[in-house]
Amino acid sequence: MTIQPVCVFDFDGVLADTLANMLDFSAQACEAVGYPCKPTRSDLDALDNMSFADLGRQLEIPEDLIGEFNHQVITLFAANVKPSSAFPGMPEVIQKIPQDIPLGIVTGNTAQAVNLFLQKYELEKRFALIIDVHGNGTRAEKILHVAYALGQPGSPILLVGDAISDIRAARQIHANVISVTWGHQSRAKLSQGEPDYLVDSPVELFQAIQSWIKSQQETRKE
Repeated sequence: MTIQPVCVFDFDGVLADTLANMLDFSAQACEAVGYPCKPTRSDLDALDNMSFADLGRQLEIPEDLIGEFNHQVITLFAANVKPSSAFPGMPEVIQKIPQDIPLGIVTGNTAQAVNLFLQKYELEKRFALIIDVHGNGTRAEKILHVAYALGQPGSPILLVGDAISDIRAARQIHANVISVTWGHQSRAKLSQGEPDYLVDSPVELFQAIQSWIKSQQETRKE
Protein backbone atom coordinates (compact mmCIF):
# COMPACT_ATOMS: atom_id res chain seq x y z
CA MET A 1 0.00 0.00 0.00
CA THR A 2 1.30 3.45 -0.94
CA ILE A 3 1.62 5.80 2.03
CA GLN A 4 0.78 9.31 0.94
CA PRO A 5 2.61 12.24 2.50
CA VAL A 6 0.74 14.98 4.37
CA CYS A 7 1.29 18.70 3.79
CA VAL A 8 0.54 21.19 6.59
CA PHE A 9 0.38 24.93 5.96
CA ASP A 10 0.73 27.88 8.25
CA PHE A 11 -1.87 30.54 7.45
CA ASP A 12 -0.65 34.05 8.33
CA GLY A 13 2.27 35.06 6.15
CA VAL A 14 2.07 31.94 3.97
CA LEU A 15 -1.40 31.77 2.45
CA ALA A 16 -2.82 35.08 3.64
CA ASP A 17 -1.27 38.53 3.81
CA THR A 18 -2.31 39.48 7.34
CA LEU A 19 0.68 41.68 8.21
CA ALA A 20 -1.28 44.94 8.28
CA ASN A 21 -3.98 43.43 10.49
CA MET A 22 -1.41 41.88 12.81
CA LEU A 23 0.38 45.18 13.34
CA ASP A 24 -2.85 47.18 13.63
CA PHE A 25 -4.57 44.75 16.01
CA SER A 26 -1.42 44.49 18.12
CA ALA A 27 -1.28 48.27 18.39
CA GLN A 28 -4.94 48.33 19.48
CA ALA A 29 -4.24 45.61 22.04
CA CYS A 30 -1.29 47.59 23.42
CA GLU A 31 -3.61 50.57 23.84
CA ALA A 32 -6.24 48.41 25.51
CA VAL A 33 -3.84 47.10 28.17
CA GLY A 34 -2.47 50.56 28.87
CA TYR A 35 0.88 50.37 27.11
CA PRO A 36 0.42 52.18 23.78
CA CYS A 37 3.06 51.48 21.15
CA LYS A 38 3.35 50.99 17.41
CA PRO A 39 4.53 47.48 16.46
CA THR A 40 6.60 47.11 13.29
CA ARG A 41 7.60 44.28 10.99
CA SER A 42 11.01 44.35 12.68
CA ASP A 43 9.30 43.31 15.92
CA LEU A 44 7.91 40.24 14.17
CA ASP A 45 11.27 39.45 12.60
CA ALA A 46 12.91 39.52 16.03
CA LEU A 47 10.68 36.77 17.43
CA ASP A 48 12.07 33.30 18.11
CA ASN A 49 8.53 32.06 18.68
CA MET A 50 5.82 33.46 16.40
CA SER A 51 2.91 34.02 18.80
CA PHE A 52 0.87 36.96 19.99
CA ALA A 53 2.11 36.41 23.53
CA ASP A 54 5.74 36.59 22.46
CA LEU A 55 5.01 39.63 20.32
CA GLY A 56 3.65 41.28 23.45
CA ARG A 57 6.91 40.48 25.26
CA GLN A 58 8.89 41.88 22.32
CA LEU A 59 6.84 45.07 22.70
CA GLU A 60 7.76 45.12 26.42
CA ILE A 61 4.24 44.56 27.69
CA PRO A 62 4.52 43.60 31.39
CA GLU A 63 4.31 39.85 31.92
CA ASP A 64 1.19 40.11 34.07
CA LEU A 65 -0.61 41.73 31.11
CA ILE A 66 0.57 39.33 28.40
CA GLY A 67 -2.52 37.14 28.77
CA GLU A 68 -4.83 40.11 28.31
CA PHE A 69 -2.78 41.41 25.37
CA ASN A 70 -3.03 37.97 23.74
CA HIS A 71 -6.79 37.88 24.36
CA GLN A 72 -7.28 41.35 22.89
CA VAL A 73 -5.43 40.51 19.65
CA ILE A 74 -7.30 37.22 19.18
CA THR A 75 -10.63 38.98 19.85
CA LEU A 76 -9.86 41.59 17.19
CA PHE A 77 -9.00 38.92 14.63
CA ALA A 78 -12.18 37.01 15.50
CA ALA A 79 -14.30 40.16 15.10
CA ASN A 80 -12.86 40.93 11.67
CA VAL A 81 -15.40 39.77 9.08
CA LYS A 82 -13.40 40.89 6.04
CA PRO A 83 -11.49 37.97 4.48
CA SER A 84 -7.74 38.41 4.26
CA SER A 85 -6.13 38.73 0.85
CA ALA A 86 -4.10 35.86 -0.55
CA PHE A 87 -0.52 36.35 -1.59
CA PRO A 88 -0.64 36.48 -5.40
CA GLY A 89 -0.25 33.00 -6.82
CA MET A 90 -0.94 31.08 -3.62
CA PRO A 91 -4.50 29.95 -4.43
CA GLU A 92 -3.17 28.54 -7.71
CA VAL A 93 -0.40 26.69 -5.87
CA ILE A 94 -2.92 25.03 -3.58
CA GLN A 95 -5.12 24.00 -6.50
CA LYS A 96 -2.16 22.47 -8.34
CA ILE A 97 -1.04 20.23 -5.49
CA PRO A 98 -2.09 16.65 -6.36
CA GLN A 99 -5.54 15.90 -4.98
CA ASP A 100 -4.34 12.72 -3.29
CA ILE A 101 -2.01 14.73 -1.03
CA PRO A 102 -4.05 15.67 2.07
CA LEU A 103 -3.68 19.27 3.22
CA GLY A 104 -4.21 20.82 6.63
CA ILE A 105 -3.67 24.16 8.34
CA VAL A 106 -2.13 24.90 11.74
CA THR A 107 -2.44 28.56 12.66
CA GLY A 108 -2.11 31.03 15.50
CA ASN A 109 -5.12 32.82 14.02
CA THR A 110 -8.80 31.88 14.42
CA ALA A 111 -10.63 29.22 12.42
CA GLN A 112 -13.21 31.86 11.51
CA ALA A 113 -10.55 34.00 9.81
CA VAL A 114 -9.17 30.98 7.97
CA ASN A 115 -12.59 29.82 6.80
CA LEU A 116 -13.52 33.28 5.51
CA PHE A 117 -10.30 33.27 3.49
CA LEU A 118 -10.81 29.74 2.14
CA GLN A 119 -14.37 30.54 1.09
CA LYS A 120 -13.24 33.72 -0.68
CA TYR A 121 -10.74 31.79 -2.78
CA GLU A 122 -12.84 28.61 -3.13
CA LEU A 123 -10.27 26.51 -1.29
CA GLU A 124 -12.45 25.20 1.55
CA LYS A 125 -12.72 21.72 0.01
CA ARG A 126 -8.97 21.43 -0.39
CA PHE A 127 -8.10 21.65 3.31
CA ALA A 128 -9.40 18.75 5.34
CA LEU A 129 -8.50 20.01 8.83
CA ILE A 130 -7.79 23.33 10.51
CA ILE A 131 -6.28 23.66 14.00
CA ASP A 132 -6.38 27.26 15.18
CA VAL A 133 -5.14 29.30 18.11
CA HIS A 134 -7.64 27.62 20.43
CA GLY A 135 -6.34 24.11 19.73
CA ASN A 136 -4.53 22.29 22.51
CA GLY A 137 -0.84 21.49 22.46
CA THR A 138 2.38 22.97 21.17
CA ARG A 139 2.80 23.86 17.51
CA ALA A 140 4.67 20.61 16.93
CA GLU A 141 1.88 18.63 18.61
CA LYS A 142 -0.76 20.37 16.49
CA ILE A 143 1.14 19.52 13.30
CA LEU A 144 1.38 15.90 14.39
CA HIS A 145 -2.35 15.87 15.14
CA VAL A 146 -3.11 16.99 11.58
CA ALA A 147 -0.73 14.41 10.16
CA TYR A 148 -2.24 11.58 12.20
CA ALA A 149 -5.78 12.66 11.33
CA LEU A 150 -5.19 12.99 7.59
CA GLY A 151 -2.45 10.47 6.92
CA GLN A 152 -1.47 6.97 7.89
CA PRO A 153 1.06 5.57 10.33
CA GLY A 154 4.43 6.56 8.97
CA SER A 155 3.14 9.25 6.61
CA PRO A 156 5.92 11.76 5.89
CA ILE A 157 5.05 15.33 6.87
CA LEU A 158 5.85 18.59 5.11
CA LEU A 159 5.30 21.91 6.88
CA VAL A 160 5.09 25.17 4.94
CA GLY A 161 5.75 28.15 7.22
CA ASP A 162 7.16 31.66 7.41
CA ALA A 163 8.80 31.70 10.85
CA ILE A 164 11.89 30.23 12.44
CA SER A 165 9.64 28.67 15.08
CA ASP A 166 7.96 26.68 12.29
CA ILE A 167 11.35 25.21 11.40
CA ARG A 168 12.01 24.26 15.01
CA ALA A 169 8.56 22.69 15.39
CA ALA A 170 9.14 20.62 12.26
CA ARG A 171 12.50 19.40 13.55
CA GLN A 172 10.90 18.26 16.81
CA ILE A 173 8.67 15.81 14.91
CA HIS A 174 11.14 14.88 12.15
CA ALA A 175 9.10 16.66 9.50
CA ASN A 176 10.50 18.44 6.47
CA VAL A 177 9.93 22.17 6.17
CA ILE A 178 9.66 24.78 3.44
CA SER A 179 10.16 28.36 4.59
CA VAL A 180 8.65 31.17 2.51
CA THR A 181 10.25 34.60 2.51
CA TRP A 182 7.16 36.71 1.77
CA GLY A 183 5.72 36.31 5.25
CA HIS A 184 6.41 37.77 8.68
CA GLN A 185 10.09 36.96 9.00
CA SER A 186 13.01 37.82 6.75
CA ARG A 187 15.08 35.53 4.57
CA ALA A 188 18.09 36.21 6.81
CA LYS A 189 16.14 35.15 9.92
CA LEU A 190 14.79 32.00 8.27
CA SER A 191 18.21 31.03 6.95
CA GLN A 192 19.42 30.72 10.53
CA GLY A 193 17.06 27.79 11.01
CA GLU A 194 18.36 25.91 7.95
CA PRO A 195 15.01 24.82 6.46
CA ASP A 196 14.95 22.02 3.90
CA TYR A 197 13.77 24.52 1.29
CA LEU A 198 13.85 28.33 1.34
CA VAL A 199 11.67 29.87 -1.36
CA ASP A 200 11.10 33.41 -2.58
CA SER A 201 7.92 33.02 -4.64
CA PRO A 202 4.81 30.84 -4.93
CA VAL A 203 6.26 29.39 -8.15
CA GLU A 204 9.36 28.26 -6.24
CA LEU A 205 7.11 26.94 -3.47
CA PHE A 206 5.21 24.70 -5.87
CA GLN A 207 8.46 23.44 -7.34
CA ALA A 208 9.74 22.63 -3.85
CA ILE A 209 6.52 20.79 -2.96
CA GLN A 210 6.79 18.78 -6.18
CA SER A 211 10.41 17.96 -5.42
CA TRP A 212 9.54 16.84 -1.89
CA ILE A 213 6.64 14.66 -3.03
CA LYS A 214 8.87 13.02 -5.63
CA SER A 215 11.61 12.38 -3.07
CA GLN A 216 9.13 10.74 -0.70
CA GLN A 217 7.75 8.52 -3.44
CA GLU A 218 11.24 7.44 -4.47
CA THR A 219 12.17 6.73 -0.86
CA ARG A 220 9.14 4.46 -0.48
CA LYS A 221 10.17 2.47 -3.55
CA GLU A 222 13.61 1.65 -2.15
